[in-house]
Amino acid sequence: MSSAIDRTKVRTMILRMVSGAVVGAAVTGLFLTFVTDLPDFSETSRLAAVIAGLTYGLMGLAVGVGTLAPRLGATFLNVEDANEISEDRRALGPGAIVCLLAGLLFLALALAPAGDFEGAMPRDIAAGTVAVSFVALVGVSLWMRRYIDELNRALGIEASASAMNLSFLLFGGWAALAHLGYAQWITPLGLLSGLALVQLAAIFWVVGERGMLMPR
Repeated sequence: MSSAIDRTKVRTMILRMVSGAVVGAAVTGLFLTFVTDLPDFSETSRLAAVIAGLTYGLMGLAVGVGTLAPRLGATFLNVEDANEISEDRRALGPGAIVCLLAGLLFLALALAPAGDFEGAMPRDIAAGTVAVSFVALVGVSLWMRRYIDELNRALGIEASASAMNLSFLLFGGWAALAHLGYAQWITPLGLLSGLALVQLAAIFWVVGERGMLMPR
């Protein structure tokens, strides 16, 4: 009986991951198609910024919808029931806002003009959007600290440490290869986007390592 339950949980987890990947890929494809004639998204750093922005934005949207509608959220968020969402609303709500702000920030950077690219968004508007998003992001992050329990705080610290080590290996190695002339220099936008994606990967790794990705 236990193994059957475990297999069901594994199938549910895989289904959720595949569904999320399909939705993310579809939204990214639609976004790139919609702005094809605007900035040149063949540039790797801009594409990475779009992926980071849409990933964080979709996560924030999913958690935000689930927080506002607990019964609906219980069907796609990894929680026991709607009551758990209601109990954790003070932490989930700000977390959703943080993800949405991060997504907005990276999308604004991706659409901003730089170098030979005119961009899909005027520079002043992009700069203002980034500045407001960053200030709000810091403010909401500080605000939500009081609602984070010890477990999530420990997970955050562990994920940050893992992200720092992985970033040092990835971008440090890239810098060394670029210095030796074996690779192109990473752009500022590419570095920012890469760090955001590495942080997200580290969070999923740490949470998955503790078995917390398994449906409850």
